[in-house]
Amino acid sequence: MTDDPQFPDSYPMALRRMKQLERKLEKNPELYANVCKQIDEYHDKGYAHIATPEELDAIVSNKVWYLPLNVVLNLNKPGKVRLVWDAAATVQGVSLNSQLLKGPDMLVSLVHVIGGFREYRIAIGGDLREMYHQIKIISQDRRFQHFLFRKDPSEPPREYIMDVATFGSTSSPCSAQYVKNLNDQEFARQYPEAAAAIITRHHDYFDSVDTVEEAIKRAREVKLIHQKGGFEIRNWISISTKVLQSLGEKKQVSVVHITEDKATSHERVLGLIWDPELDEFSFSTQHRQEHLPYLRGDKRPSKRVVLSCVMGFFDPLGLLSPFTVHGKIIVQHLWRSGCDWDDAINDECWGMWKRWIAVLPQLDNIRIQRCYLGDSLSSSVESVEVHIFTDASEHAYGCVS
Repeated sequence: MTDDPQFPDSYPMALRRMKQLERKLEKNPELYANVCKQIDEYHDKGYAHIATPEELDAIVSNKVWYLPLNVVLNLNKPGKVRLVWDAAATVQGVSLNSQLLKGPDMLVSLVHVIGGFREYRIAIGGDLREMYHQIKIISQDRRFQHFLFRKDPSEPPREYIMDVATFGSTSSPCSAQYVKNLNDQEFARQYPEAAAAIITRHHDYFDSVDTVEEAIKRAREVKLIHQKGGFEIRNWISISTKVLQSLGEKKQVSVVHITEDKATSHERVLGLIWDPELDEFSFSTQHRQEHLPYLRGDKRPSKRVVLSCVMGFFDPLGLLSPFTVHGKIIVQHLWRSGCDWDDAINDECWGMWKRWIAVLPQLDNIRIQRCYLGDSLSSSVESVEVHIFTDASEHAYGCVS
């Protein structure tokens, strides 16, 4: 952000968006109650506060910004409601995000993290609780994070101020990673292995070591370092019940969905799953309700639907490429055919589509061992070689290592 930002009046836009949200919530009283409860919790936790008369009197019209509040539902987790502040909302071509510097992408590649997760026998992991909301915004910048909300549409809007980083602001991912890593560096000499793990194995935290004892030590040190920075790592997972018990986890989770996009806070419907009990990867094939008639072959899809289905798979390691590549080839054919977005696909592509979706149920049977070395200790392996194979056709090219 510049040292002297100039904003248009965003209050009318935020008020309009608040009323739109109210109309949506009034149709679902349970959802409305959930949002009201979360707003109260934000206030109690110190994430937000009701603007004081002094703060309201000090407002300068071009030195304040109102963020529209939005609600995001997770189809995979009924009842889970996430509050998001729309920092991309514009007034006269200006948004909060347009005035913020995004910063470098400091998030470690998920491919890199999962690769490390597969190296050794004992797998461990966890996730940070409300990571963005542990980052305090300096007082003079909080005036750009006002928002409107009321529990009763008959009451005047109540003005709140967010005191912490929010989902939706373009700078939040970089800021959160920077603070996490800065805190980590303070303990790098005292806990070198745990500190390195926090830097290199964190998307959500996924790690692996040779022994149960190493896993307990690593996890405890990672937990301690995060605590020193005001972060809480929770929901521990491991193939070892002894590791979980040492961390205070009461029971093992059945499966872990490796599907969340940390940049947007959205979670894919189709994605990679890890089963800690079997220590295997598999894939979720739960589909969006509106796609089911097309994926059953009951209805001919449009180009828009085909693209949405094909791109809906979250496959960071490319394990499904032998299947998904055929979907991408269908998309190629649709582009060459000149088919409009919402027209039903032609007969040739319809035949390709039916062949492709016929294979879809078989994805439920795919199981891939998590650990590259199986039950072997890394010390027992004398050497490791990587072999890479590539090939290409007129329609696609690929490689496997």
